[in-house]
Amino acid sequence: MAFQVYPKASAGPLTVAAGVQSPSVTFQELAGGPPDDRVMFLRLVKLAGTCAPPGGNAPGITLSAADGPPTQILKFPDFSTIRDARGTRIADATWDDQGDGVFRVQIYLTRQGSTWRLGITNNDTALRQFTWVVADNEPETAQPWLHLPRTLTFEAEVNKTTTRTVDVPNLGTGRLTMTPGGLPTGSRFQVDIPADITPNHCGKLRVTFTAPSSAGTTEDRYTAKSNDAQATESDYHNNQIRLTARTSSSAPPPPPPPPPDPPDGRPCRSCSCQNYVAGPNRMCKKCNHSLSRHLPK
Repeated sequence: MAFQVYPKASAGPLTVAAGVQSPSVTFQELAGGPPDDRVMFLRLVKLAGTCAPPGGNAPGITLSAADGPPTQILKFPDFSTIRDARGTRIADATWDDQGDGVFRVQIYLTRQGSTWRLGITNNDTALRQFTWVVADNEPETAQPWLHLPRTLTFEAEVNKTTTRTVDVPNLGTGRLTMTPGGLPTGSRFQVDIPADITPNHCGKLRVTFTAPSSAGTTEDRYTAKSNDAQATESDYHNNQIRLTARTSSSAPPPPPPPPPDPPDGRPCRSCSCQNYVAGPNRMCKKCNHSLSRHLPK
């Protein structure tokens, strides 16, 4: 049993502009079953980058083998015949819609050992991205694609905790499952993993930092544990987050509020006036003494 994930992690998902056909991409022939009935499976996902299936139109899928012409693959129950450069029949293929922007291609080989190429047409009115998996069996075409942010920063006061939440997209063709762990022993960070994430959806990863009792900078590296064996520290298929937290001293308490204005009728310390009325000029309207004189004797 074998599978290959495309594009490779260093390239990231294939981006195709609206109404455009991508350049053809070479992929490895992986076919299973008995010698006289070999089948190759390809599962493709259309992405919109919005944590939700993009909807819209199914992409156009073309396959070519053994330097033969590109052939538009028909939707099941119809089949397309793929031929080599001399017109020899290589395979019959069809596709069907699996939901959530995922499409399954089944390729029934009549001759093995060909070089294969895939072309994708974006039939939507907006840019789309694509990843796909080729396998010699159907279950292994369902592979997740984990992509975490490279960095995450925190600001906290001493002895306080702060939490940040980030989206975890699944850019792959199968369910993404994350498991606990991935931080050094004694880390001041804590990670709460999301529930399983289906293709074209996101989960929420919660990271909490508990600040120490003194100011400074704390750094750790979180390496996610998941069923995505292809994810590594990379720009497009990333399983690691560099966590940085800056701890500051507690803010000084605010100054006490000013004393309230004395009420009307408070006796003046300089005269017998008791007709003090607070006003914009903070003077007694009768004796013109300042506010400071209209305080208890």
